[in-house]
Amino acid sequence: MQRILTGLQELNRLYHEDSPEAYGQHWQNVAKLVRHAFPGFTIAYAELYNSGISRQSEATMSHVLVPIAQQHYSNEHLCVS
Repeated sequence: MQRILTGLQELNRLYHEDSPEAYGQHWQNVAKLVRHAFPGFTIAYAELYNSGISRQSEATMSHVLVPIAQQHYSNEHLCVS
């Protein structure tokens, strides 16, 4: 778990540097750790808000883990669950 957290923090840093190759390689390494530790989750880059009634923006963007939406077709409509 600590390796994933550290990896996400490093992705935040690399995202703003001028090295897409380093970012891409590090993203692949962290994604592999995530798939192993948390099947069904992936990495996203998202704006963060606090939880609760106020839902105020933290005014930051960060790499986070999110569940992968499971998609299937039903009656010719795309259903996301």
